[in-house]
Amino acid sequence: KNRERNNKHSHLAAEALAGLASTEDFTTVQLRKEKLVINQSMLPYKNRMLIQVKGRRFCQCRLVEPVAGSVNSGDSYVFLTETELFNWQGKFSNVIERARSAEVALTILQKKEMGCKHVSKIQTIDEEKLSQCSRENRKFWAALAPGQSDPQPRPAGPPQEDEEYEQSMVEASCVYEVNSATDELVPIADNWGLPPKYSLLEPTKVLVFDFGSEVYSYNGKSADFNDRKVGARLAQELWHNGWDYSSCLLNPVFGVNREMKAATRPEWTVVGKINSNMETVLFREKFIDWPDKSRIIGKSADGKEKEEFDVNTAASWAWADLAGWPGQDIHSLQRQEPDLQLESSHLGRGREFYDLEERRHYVVETLGVKCWYVEENTSKPLPDNFSGQFHAQDTYVIRWKYKVALTGRNLKGGASKYSAVGRERCAYFFWQGEDSKISLQGASALQTVELDSEKGPQLRVPEGSEHAAFLSLFNGQMVIYRGARADTNFKEWRMFLVRGQDKNETYLKEVECSWTNLRSHAVFILVKRGKVYLWAGKHAIPHQKEMGEAAGKRLASALPAEMGLGETATFITVNSGGEAQDLLSAFGGRREQINKLFDCDEQLTATPRLFHMTSVLGNFEVAEVVSDQLRLDVPNALLFDQRILYSAEQPALYMFDCGRTIWLWQGWTEPDTQVGSEGTGAGTTTGSGQVRWHAERRAAMGSILEYRRVVRREQKAERGGGEIDLRLVWAGHEPQQFINYFPMWSVDEDVKYYNMQCVDNRSFETVYYDLSRTEYSLEELRARPLPQGVDPSRIEQYLSDATFKDKLKMTKAEYAAAPRWKQIEMKKDAGLF
Repeated sequence: KNRERNNKHSHLAAEALAGLASTEDFTTVQLRKEKLVINQSMLPYKNRMLIQVKGRRFCQCRLVEPVAGSVNSGDSYVFLTETELFNWQGKFSNVIERARSAEVALTILQKKEMGCKHVSKIQTIDEEKLSQCSRENRKFWAALAPGQSDPQPRPAGPPQEDEEYEQSMVEASCVYEVNSATDELVPIADNWGLPPKYSLLEPTKVLVFDFGSEVYSYNGKSADFNDRKVGARLAQELWHNGWDYSSCLLNPVFGVNREMKAATRPEWTVVGKINSNMETVLFREKFIDWPDKSRIIGKSADGKEKEEFDVNTAASWAWADLAGWPGQDIHSLQRQEPDLQLESSHLGRGREFYDLEERRHYVVETLGVKCWYVEENTSKPLPDNFSGQFHAQDTYVIRWKYKVALTGRNLKGGASKYSAVGRERCAYFFWQGEDSKISLQGASALQTVELDSEKGPQLRVPEGSEHAAFLSLFNGQMVIYRGARADTNFKEWRMFLVRGQDKNETYLKEVECSWTNLRSHAVFILVKRGKVYLWAGKHAIPHQKEMGEAAGKRLASALPAEMGLGETATFITVNSGGEAQDLLSAFGGRREQINKLFDCDEQLTATPRLFHMTSVLGNFEVAEVVSDQLRLDVPNALLFDQRILYSAEQPALYMFDCGRTIWLWQGWTEPDTQVGSEGTGAGTTTGSGQVRWHAERRAAMGSILEYRRVVRREQKAERGGGEIDLRLVWAGHEPQQFINYFPMWSVDEDVKYYNMQCVDNRSFETVYYDLSRTEYSLEELRARPLPQGVDPSRIEQYLSDATFKDKLKMTKAEYAAAPRWKQIEMKKDAGLF
């Protein structure tokens, strides 16, 4: 045996043979435990952040603990979660604090910063006018202090407090340069205790900023990769090592003289990585001279030099110049299938994900799913066999245990033989029904924090916004019922819409059993005692028919107790137009009514696309709305909910491409905010809101016309194509053909009333022509209200050259060179002012 062993290892060196022959006892070896776990992502924000805006001269924007006790009536605050954004203004806050907090909130909304990708509007609360914003105020406190009864802000401090606060907070600020050779942070002494300046941020350096409740590792755009890694690690070490502010007047973590020394920092504080040109608004606000070009007088928004502002010179830009997007740019916007990212791992749809750039294949293994039913003050665990039977008036907490195996691809594209199976992980979801009370929604968030003993990621899941990975947890068995879990008064018939785009993500959404809720592109399941019907619309997508059939057969074999209609049933398939009398009676309609409902519907050959159009940043922008359930390889029907349109900041514009028809959906303006054009007499305002609104409409229509040309060109190149119709639709007056592309629809009577005067029978092209007119007669321009699309600030430019010279006694070029005061006098004389 010894000879065989020696022959086997004869090719090894003597040192290797000696190593093989040694016998070490590793049971006595103790591995060193390291508490610090480096988070590679180091996001510079949290899921819940409360930003205090306080000061007069150099107003401070500081992160504070997101609890009710942090709010006082003397300051302004910005509170943000993944889906909500609040601007709370104390009754004694000064005008600088109010303006700065509003600006910070607007920046977060417009640029989707700080993780607020799903925020659609700012909810502003003025403490002085709570009667006008009581609803927003309740939402603010429910989100900030869930489960706390009647939270109130603390009283304001003395007037001199602001200046003392500013000075103390700035004096406690620290900045270090990263020295990777010595693996240490070198203090930049000349900048300690002073507001940081933009000149500090050199392209080749890595800096670490310590603002107390915020620690940032800043990477210059040309900084060495090793310096970046060292800076991130040292920033986390600095964050983990707590603080010593015993020589300062205030502790910048809390903004008061409290806990001046500590060994660790609270979990709500931030340690983040900031890359050049990707700075967050919270980071930028720390600098005394950040070059925000939009605030610089004498420069345009793109940074080009322009003439100094002169009150005697007319503005060079007006809403009449607002231009739309090129159609090719809109058509080229890329859509990607959903990819849930947790703890720096790509989870895709919850089962697997292939990263094309890094050629990595993530395989997700679900180890277990546990659910709790949330009540006002507690949560009750649901049985282990709970299969996702949710109710719209309730909230639930779901714990997902999973593992991620990471493998790659070899050079030939095949699966690599090397793989790494990671640790067990946990994620918590708190699902909130669309009809659940605010108190229950707050309770679900609070219960999630209490149940999360593993300290895993926590994700809010509002009904209707379920991610594909969340749906996958229930393997196609999830059902959302109307009402509450405690309800026992069940109707004879229950009707469910089949939703989801994959068999593992199938879920049923209960709707009222009525013929008006049927959709030709949809599949429905109807249940009565002893029978389960599958109703397929005449334009239903094949893969959804298969999903509906599988769900229906599963229900028939074992009806859930929550259904309240027995244990088993007979499964029956019915196609649109072949309904028996009992089904027609259940729908409450005649076959003629149902057929008429779908008269204008067409078969989907591609997934409809929804685009949000706005000029809130000054330039006209188009952004595609991409669903978290999107599947790219098949047409997806009923992918978008009505709430997307109606929850947006109004008045809103959405382009909806449904293949043969492209719609422009136009929002509304409430009466108390409606303003007419200049001089119309509709209120005492200048009418700039309406001028901008009509300019946006014109830009949107121009973009859609060009988009149609691009689509037509591509269709002809591929298969000959066909006619594409363009339609205008006003909120509250949506035609049935438009409504049929949405899973559910309810008419808002208030919105319908607001837009009553806007609806007319003009074609898309006619309205665009009217809004784009560049020439009017003098009588038309003297009339009030002004024609839609006319910019009052340039009203004289709409005259023909001959009329202009006749009435203003000079050419347009001479008029442009005249002083502003003289232009105004001439407009008055011509009756145009």
